[in-house]
Amino acid sequence: THSRFVHSLCATYLMMQTLDHFSRSGKGKSVLESTYGNTGIPLSCLLMLGILVHDIGHTPLSHTLEDVLDLKSQGLLHDQYWNRKILTEDAELQKLWKRFGSDLPEAVLNFMGDGAPKHFMAQLVSSQLDMDRLDYLQRDSHFLGVQYGRIEAARIISNMEIAHLSNGQEVVAVREEAVPAIEHYLFGRHQAYKMALHSLDKASEALLKKVLQRFQWVRQQGIETGEPSEELYQLMTDGKRLSTEQYLRMDDCYLW
Repeated sequence: THSRFVHSLCATYLMMQTLDHFSRSGKGKSVLESTYGNTGIPLSCLLMLGILVHDIGHTPLSHTLEDVLDLKSQGLLHDQYWNRKILTEDAELQKLWKRFGSDLPEAVLNFMGDGAPKHFMAQLVSSQLDMDRLDYLQRDSHFLGVQYGRIEAARIISNMEIAHLSNGQEVVAVREEAVPAIEHYLFGRHQAYKMALHSLDKASEALLKKVLQRFQWVRQQGIETGEPSEELYQLMTDGKRLSTEQYLRMDDCYLW
């Protein structure tokens, strides 16, 4: 399926392959088994958890609604505000943290750069070359029926290594023999962005924006819009007043 849930599972599968690749070298295995700060949690665990929940805070229609409602101006971006709120407040997740480690949500957020400097290994979750992009390029290519995203993810992953820069900084790098695969990947991303700017896509986005502006105006006039519209109106006007439970009720079906 072409859903964000399955995308997250498959990005996690790619991360499993990546961790397996790194664990075959002494340096890579040492880094993965090292613990994050004073948490006692191995980096391999935070990488797996980080990629699994990387999209957990998305609004309905993902980036589209985020842009249409300009949630950035309210400080409500999914990968900052909502990710943290859901990971630390959702009742179902609280049961998991109680079972597997109460410090896991804060550790993974800090690992990813929310509340602490981003760890260099977190590049595998979010960077210009990460498991998120390696999955969605292939997934979009398949479900849109186009050729641009047919990248060589396995070749890229098998050529990753941990490198030291001249300033002593550690980074995730790719060996020279995989440069053609990287060039193909970059061209695929370029084509993907061009597809996202397709005139029909932007027209649909403009129409959605007009509908939501009309909805907001109607609510401001005190006209009844039916249930359950309260959460959407709250998100548009003062989203930080929404509880985690209210926010999670708003999926794509809710919006339609």
